[in-house]
Amino acid sequence: MPKATIEKPKEDVITVHARKGDKFFIAECKELGVYTQGETWEELERNIREAVELSLEDEELRDKKKKKILISYHEYLQAK
Repeated sequence: MPKATIEKPKEDVITVHARKGDKFFIAECKELGVYTQGETWEELERNIREAVELSLEDEELRDKKKKKILISYHEYLQAK
């Protein structure tokens, strides 16, 4: 019987969790230890990209530059 093999995903993904704070959008990537914010969603996206790229400049993480960034938005609602 042949051995089962597990294929790695063709595209690696870095997950970033974002939420709306009182005044700013806030994002965190626990995988890389990256946190950033922006006054608008567009500014937050630019800041996330920049923060992740700066984090990946480390020699040990260079191969992660090929990863895509997945932004997961969370909105918290007040219970009545």
